[in-house]
Amino acid sequence: MPDKAMATLLLAGILSDTLVLKMSTTTDRDREAVSYLSGIARIEPEQFGSELINKGMNLDGVPIEELIVRDIKEFSLQDRTVSIAQIMTGSRDFADSSAKEIQEALSRYQAGNGYDMSIVLVTDVIGQRSFLFASGDHGLLSKLGFLDQPVVLEGVMSRKKDFFPSFGQRFRQVVQV
Repeated sequence: MPDKAMATLLLAGILSDTLVLKMSTTTDRDREAVSYLSGIARIEPEQFGSELINKGMNLDGVPIEELIVRDIKEFSLQDRTVSIAQIMTGSRDFADSSAKEIQEALSRYQAGNGYDMSIVLVTDVIGQRSFLFASGDHGLLSKLGFLDQPVVLEGVMSRKKDFFPSFGQRFRQVVQV
C-alpha cells in the first residue's frame, strides 16, 4: 500500500494524464485507481486535478500572440486555407477575461498570414467545452454561425476528434453554396 506522499504523486500522474478523468481515453481502471489513491491521500480528486491542470497550463504573462500559435494546425478545405489553434485551460476564466485580446490577435494573425479563416479553440478541460474565436470573411463567419464570439462548443475537447470532422463538413457545405 502506498503512503500518503506516494498516493498523492500517483494520483497527480493519473489526473494529469486523463485531464481529471475527462478525456475520452479515460478507463475504468483509471477511475478505480483515482478513487483508491484519493482515499489514501485524503484529497478531493476533482479539486486537486483542477489545481494541477491550472498550474500546468499557467498562461499568466504569456503574450496572446504566442498562445494562439503554440498549438496550431493548418488545413486546406475547398481550396481555402484555415488555421485552427487550441489553447488548453483549466476553466472558462481565460476565455472570458481575454476575449477581446484573443479576437484582436487572431485577426492580425489571420490577415498577416493570408489565411482564409483562422480559429482558436480555448478549451476548458474541467468544464469539458471549448470557446471558439474565429477571424476571416464576414460572410463566411456568418454562414458558419461564428459572428457572436466566443461560440461555446459543449463537449469539444479535441480539435482532431471533436471539432474538425463536423467543422470540415460544414465548411465544405457553406463554401459550395
